Amino acid sequence: MGKTIVVIDASAAQRRFLETLLALDHYTVVSFGSGLEALGYLQLFSADLIITDIRVPQLDGIELCKTLKAEADLRNIPVVVLTALELAELRDLLVPPVEAIVYKSAVGKGLRQMVKSLLEQTSLPPQTVQPSLFAHLSSYF
Repeated sequence: MGKTIVVIDASAAQRRFLETLLALDHYTVVSFGSGLEALGYLQLFSADLIITDIRVPQLDGIELCKTLKAEADLRNIPVVVLTALELAELRDLLVPPVEAIVYKSAVGKGLRQMVKSLLEQTSLPPQTVQPSLFAHLSSYF
């Protein structure tokens, strides 16, 4: 059975773009326009990876990440934060540890390669990216 990726973004166009991009690698993509909708889904169904924007309604990406990491059944799902925010803004927001942060301007083949890599490592302990390491993420693009 294929891997399931949950995508959370307030922009319907961005969700469709990510669905199309990830479908190229035959992933099942379930997308939501709010963090609260996604959390409800994740509490009922499993996912192999979550890609979330920071600025989403009802439960923003930061609070969603905190909630996911606090719930035993959800804490081991790798999370990729997708954002248009600048590095300084991200540091100010105190983003909780996540597997990766990707800038929306750099989405494309780099995201596909990162997703594949994270999904291949699901049996390993998650690798976290701390705010001080954001600059090193450019190697994915």
